[in-house]
Amino acid sequence: MNELAERPKLPVGCYLRFSPGGYWNPIAIGVRWFTRSRFAHVDLVIYQNSDQVLLYGAYLNKGVNFQLASLRKLETDQGSAYVQVPVDLFCHIKPYHRRPYDLWGALATVFHWAHPWRSADRWFCSELVAIAMERANLVRFSAPYGVTPGDLFRACMILNLPYRSL
Repeated sequence: MNELAERPKLPVGCYLRFSPGGYWNPIAIGVRWFTRSRFAHVDLVIYQNSDQVLLYGAYLNKGVNFQLASLRKLETDQGSAYVQVPVDLFCHIKPYHRRPYDLWGALATVFHWAHPWRSADRWFCSELVAIAMERANLVRFSAPYGVTPGDLFRACMILNLPYRSL
């Protein structure tokens, strides 16, 4: 096998991974449908030239946490887009480590409900990334708690951040 075929498709760096969340997952289907986007989830990917990557985000079953994933798994992840972001974005997400998931906030965002019960201690995926992007001075949102993964992807395209699909 030649050397170019063995090189990973993802250069070393920090990325936002926008994923459909599983094509047949009923929750992901609902998120994509009601938000009119091809994405149902966003998390931060840190790749440091190994066969594993660090995923950091807000997950329904873990809250704000990290998980290790194989680079091969990401390379076979159909429909995901990777937007390169400054590495210091991780510093703005890390303070929320181990906070619980905000299911009601996520539902309110997906269904475009008002947010009278907004919790400062609970987070869902796109809200977490929106706050981190604001703190990193990348973008300003009028209401970060109402931002969807699709909204974030559109903001990244407006900012002309480099992206790729694997």
